[in-house]
Amino acid sequence: MLSDINPFVKSEASRWGLTMAAVNVGFYLIAFFINRELFANFWATTFLLLFNLAIMTVAALMAKQKMEGFIEFKEAFSVSFLAGLISSILITFVVIIMFNFVDTNAAAEVQDIILERTIAMAERFGGSTDQLDEIATQITENNSFSTGSQVKGFFRGLILYAIISLIIAAFMKKTRPFHE
Repeated sequence: MLSDINPFVKSEASRWGLTMAAVNVGFYLIAFFINRELFANFWATTFLLLFNLAIMTVAALMAKQKMEGFIEFKEAFSVSFLAGLISSILITFVVIIMFNFVDTNAAAEVQDIILERTIAMAERFGGSTDQLDEIATQITENNSFSTGSQVKGFFRGLILYAIISLIIAAFMKKTRPFHE
């Protein structure tokens, strides 16, 4: 299956997937070892999401450029999605190691930070006591850094990356004209 993929698609997906992973893993390492509050920082996580979207788009653009300005929908989807897949595999692996082997207490610490920030935000938006209790219960009962949660998150992320890649491919595709 992968042998059928255009070599430019493979090389750009690898290049940009590894770039995306490096930036994300760098962020997670800084957050883990220096400032765990970054895990719950809206602006930092929004930046990472936008960065990932940009990299997936750049991967498709670079593949298109290397193919003389023409890229089929399948190729544009493949390069974008594969970049996301490569990055997701590496990030998931690193997060599992950090929270389940390096410092098993870090997950509880980050969960507390997330709970505190989520409750504060819900209060600002006028959440009722029942709603706040429900939020607190959901967050405290759910270890989002366990291996199982990370694997589930990996697959949910792939669905998101597939949707994003479909949109990128729809905009990027440019079929080579047929000459007789």
